[in-house]
Amino acid sequence: SEIAETTGRDVMKISASVLQKLLAALNECTEWGQVFILDSLAKYTPADAREAEGIIERVTPRLQHANSAVVMSAV
Repeated sequence: SEIAETTGRDVMKISASVLQKLLAALNECTEWGQVFILDSLAKYTPADAREAEGIIERVTPRLQHANSAVVMSAV
């Protein structure tokens, strides 16, 4: 985000519990909310392969979204 770029440090630290909440919120957000969440998740490093697969399963449906910004954020 612009704040993180300006300050030179991460504004939001994503833990495993925050990750699950953000993934759950994806289905309830507007398109632009999904873009911001997906952009935030792009900086998260999964702990193991199983966690990575879970994230992929939740994000993959966004690749078929009508809004190209959502699709690009999912990539």
